[in-house]
Amino acid sequence: MKLRYLAVAGLALTMAGAVPARAAVHLTMTFRGTVGQIDGGGGIRGLPSAGDAYTLVYSADFSKGLFGGGGGGFGSSTFLLGGSSETPDPSAPNLLISPITATLYINGHSLSFPGAYLGSVTYVQNSSDVPSGGKGQSWANFTAEDRAPDGSPLASITSAVNSDTFHTFGDVSVEQPVAVAIDGAHITASSAFSIGNATAGLSGVLKPTSYSAVLSAVPEPSSWMQMIMGAGLIGAALRRRRNLRGSALPRMT
Repeated sequence: MKLRYLAVAGLALTMAGAVPARAAVHLTMTFRGTVGQIDGGGGIRGLPSAGDAYTLVYSADFSKGLFGGGGGGFGSSTFLLGGSSETPDPSAPNLLISPITATLYINGHSLSFPGAYLGSVTYVQNSSDVPSGGKGQSWANFTAEDRAPDGSPLASITSAVNSDTFHTFGDVSVEQPVAVAIDGAHITASSAFSIGNATAGLSGVLKPTSYSAVLSAVPEPSSWMQMIMGAGLIGAALRRRRNLRGSALPRMT
């Protein structure tokens, strides 16, 4: 009976710790498409070329369970901001403070953009002309930039996606991801990146064909501790049960 109580307590702790904490969330914004143009990059192994497929991922962590317009009114916006070049006002409406990083994957290689100097995401939904029969607009801009101590550029990447319809991208929540096909007509997008400088670097233009955003809950440290303790209790109960079974077996003489 004690073993049963021990196992139940461990299971309860594990399940409680596995419940996502809504205070912290991880936002992943992904562009996929093909390379449009590549400049520079002499001596770089596996240099991408026009037409190659790529995946570009922007990431951010912040304390809010929703990213997007938030609904309501004739327009809404959300801003993510991070990096050393800005001193954001925490009291500003719809402003979320978060480091923003980007990683570009091409030809089995990855290019990192830590966004230490500037990271930003601007997400706007404008429905001001909807009452008069219009369709509104939606757009989002993404930036991850890094500079040397002397201010010279090290790495930067920017992306933009635009729609001629209000609320095309929708509000991103833990329960509701967003996926949009970029058709080049009603929904357009562009991306550009650079690493190093004009004489010894790599730059390019990317042609996005799809955009998606996924918000996932990040367990707090206390939740991880609960899960570890619960797993430990379950393991202890299983070990004790095996030992008891072993001691009950008849011994060979």
